[in-house]
Amino acid sequence: MPLKAIQSEMITRFMGLLMDAGLSDKYRKTVYNLLNLLFDLAYMQDFIVKSPIRARLHRPKVVRREKPTFPMEKLREFLEALPEPWRAPIAVVMLTGMRQGELLGLRWKNVDFERRLLRLTHVVYRGQLQEGLKTRSEHQVGLSDPLLHILSRQRERSPFSAETDFVFCREDGSPLDPDHMRRYILYPALDSVGIERVKWGNGLHMFRHTVGSVIHELSRSVKLAQEQLGHSNIQTTANVYTHVDSAQKLDTANLLARRFVDSNVVGLLQ
Repeated sequence: MPLKAIQSEMITRFMGLLMDAGLSDKYRKTVYNLLNLLFDLAYMQDFIVKSPIRARLHRPKVVRREKPTFPMEKLREFLEALPEPWRAPIAVVMLTGMRQGELLGLRWKNVDFERRLLRLTHVVYRGQLQEGLKTRSEHQVGLSDPLLHILSRQRERSPFSAETDFVFCREDGSPLDPDHMRRYILYPALDSVGIERVKWGNGLHMFRHTVGSVIHELSRSVKLAQEQLGHSNIQTTANVYTHVDSAQKLDTANLLARRFVDSNVVGLLQ
């Protein structure tokens, strides 16, 4: 249709069709954002007098659902269920919280054994190495003793140990295939130890959620979780990656109760 012929009620019907088709809130929000951008550009170029997009009518509301985390009590059993060559890359994700693309794009030049740092500068997307991350050109995380040991052994055993080689790769030295890793390595191991899988929730990103939650649980610091995960916006960390368990909720309730006790008002409420 010509741009000028598209009216607000047509957008309403279109967005309704997306909902009737059973598409997720997040997917429909992506479609909405794209339409909004297109009509904004059309307006700025004077192709239309005004945009037919109406935020209050057309923008889908995305309900945030708590992201699944890995049950740490099953960690040993899970690692034992993984094929031995795949234990190292999965463990690296669990010890750093790095993104899937960062793991695939990790090269030996990014591993500073002397300073005990990982410099995450590149990602692999659709099989191609790309420079830059979501928010900044470089993100650094520390090398703990277990992580240092894992990476040292990996370099000793790998036929690809040059600075520009991938830390974890296929037999020909090319980047790992994330779909293969998820379907044929990760999922079977989760199933074998009885960890229920949730649609879109049990890929490598599950370990990233777990890392953020563990750091927050042990330190009570969203800032530390933000730094480890490499978020530019601390609200992203607070909204998505930290999970308040029942023990933390009880701690918070006890803090409030203590102030009541200190104020000597409890007797008035009995």
